Amino acid sequence: MKTIFILFFLTVSLGHSQKKDVTKLGQVTMAELQMSRCAIDSKASALVLEENAYTYLSEKHNLDFKTDYYHRIKLFNRQSFDKATIEIQLYDQQKSDDIEAYSYHLENGKIIMTKLEKSQIFKKNIHKKWKEVVFTIPNLKEGSVIEYKYSVISPYPSINDWYFQSDIPKLKSDYTFSYLGNYKYNVRLVGFLKLDRKVTKVKKRCVMVPGIGRRGQSGYLSYGIDNIPAFKEEDYMLSKENFISKIVFDLISITRTDGVVTKYTQTWKDADKNFQKNWFDNQTNKEKFFKRRLPDSLLSVVNPVEKATGIFKFIQGRFTWNQRYWPQGSINLKEAFESRSGGVDVINLSLYNSLQAAGIECYIMTIATRENGLPTKLYPVTRDFNYIIVTTVLNGERYFLDATDKFMPFGQIPMRCLNGEGRVLDFDKGSYWETINPISNNIAKISVQLTLDEDNELTGKIHVQKKGYLASNNRKLLSVESEEDYLRDLESKMTDYEIEDYLSSNLKDLEAPLLESFTINPYEVIFDEDIVRINPFFYYQIQTNPFKLKERKCPVDYGYPRTYSYRITMDVPKGYKVISSPQAKAIGLPNKAGKFVLRSLVSDKKISLNYRFKIKKKVFTSQEYFYLKEFFNQIIKVYATPVEFQKI
Repeated sequence: MKTIFILFFLTVSLGHSQKKDVTKLGQVTMAELQMSRCAIDSKASALVLEENAYTYLSEKHNLDFKTDYYHRIKLFNRQSFDKATIEIQLYDQQKSDDIEAYSYHLENGKIIMTKLEKSQIFKKNIHKKWKEVVFTIPNLKEGSVIEYKYSVISPYPSINDWYFQSDIPKLKSDYTFSYLGNYKYNVRLVGFLKLDRKVTKVKKRCVMVPGIGRRGQSGYLSYGIDNIPAFKEEDYMLSKENFISKIVFDLISITRTDGVVTKYTQTWKDADKNFQKNWFDNQTNKEKFFKRRLPDSLLSVVNPVEKATGIFKFIQGRFTWNQRYWPQGSINLKEAFESRSGGVDVINLSLYNSLQAAGIECYIMTIATRENGLPTKLYPVTRDFNYIIVTTVLNGERYFLDATDKFMPFGQIPMRCLNGEGRVLDFDKGSYWETINPISNNIAKISVQLTLDEDNELTGKIHVQKKGYLASNNRKLLSVESEEDYLRDLESKMTDYEIEDYLSSNLKDLEAPLLESFTINPYEVIFDEDIVRINPFFYYQIQTNPFKLKERKCPVDYGYPRTYSYRITMDVPKGYKVISSPQAKAIGLPNKAGKFVLRSLVSDKKISLNYRFKIKKKVFTSQEYFYLKEFFNQIIKVYATPVEFQKI
């Protein structure tokens, strides 16, 4: 999925200017305007006909990097008109230039061209040093083609990723990069698509070396792909950044004319020191401060698990997370302790120092959250990491800890953290990779007692017990929503009934199962002459398959294993007999990765249905996708099977 190139050309030059003519405006053809559908995907609302960009050092702009962009896009219908709004995000000293855009459409067989006016280009501030230039190409019609170009000038040596794939298909996408010989980059090809064009070479005699009077060399890279399908997201998928086809440039180093090398991509040993000094702001040695503030009752506990649990709860209760991830820049744990608020870095560094103060061996673990993408493992790219947790081994068992979430018990980290592997920072022996294993005890047990009275009104009593992530998710919902809103949402998932007499317990006891009980009344009963039909699987019923693609190349990632146990009992109503009901069934995934087992017991007086639905694996490969998709198809059929009673 990822290909790595290491490309560098060393000279002593600091003077360089190259320019390549990117595609000029005015390339729209009659055939493109007459095009009625996309050949790559007939359902696509838009198609990129051509796009390219060229990054080089501009002599005109004091040898800053300049990137010239060109795009030409076909808009098949109104659903694609959002593609005509272009947002150029700029950081600090970056600026945009040379913006020009047109729309084209046919009118009585003639091409009508409309130009974007300068008054239609807007600038706005986004956040801190970030700003945005926005424009919308005017006069759009169904079937229009839009064409635009712009440039971005940047004093920074870091290069933005080039995305070959997007949410619409593309006919042609190219990116070219030319850079000084004293720059060194790692170049990564991410995704499942293969390059159709690739040029990597050294251009000689293109750089004038100051003080020497002769020309040096520069690096030249060019990549291109044709007939690119749209990237389609689906349920249970890690960040699309892991799988969408793109080229990534990681700056390794820059060599100055005096031979001094500035490193940007380091060894892991260097990265460890950088994390501790700069990213943690030297706040990893505050044990004395926290030892004075931890209750003596916690420090005197002998059992290491009980002691660590107590300290975790103390920090978890002390701080309120401000929803900010790491890194945040300057950190002051003493001030944060008094203010009782902070980001991920403040809270989990406080937890780390507190555990150290109590004599518990623990380590900071840098990770990437699920939406951030998987971190690169071949070499340190510090920007890949955006979160920290704490890890420790107690009585031979490894625990992962995150005190930011008040609904997580000891040893359970939020879903956002369940993302492959993280880097454990051992500042003495060196860092290493560790797989982030979620807790396995994620269970929901549902017990349902149904009654159909003589007036053909169905009532039911439901008892639910949840553990692990299934309990944490519910606790969080119950904390942020009113009970009325919570029940309304629950009712919307199970049509045609009302919830009454709702009770919950163990909301704040995170170590205990979450318990819920309620009654339903009334429930719609389907009559067909003397036949009564009741669907017994009205609670936690899967009605649509989450897996719909013909083929899925990226893995299915559930985050954690889960088990649902469902038991329904119902007395056969007087004057009726059972003529059909869900039959016993067993459905399994290969290699015991999941199973659905239904047991059915029917007598003249009672119906008893029991099923156990289990997903044992955390991750399913693309090769296992078809089996998982069919697994859910079969389960949905079971859920759609009613119990039928006939009047005697």
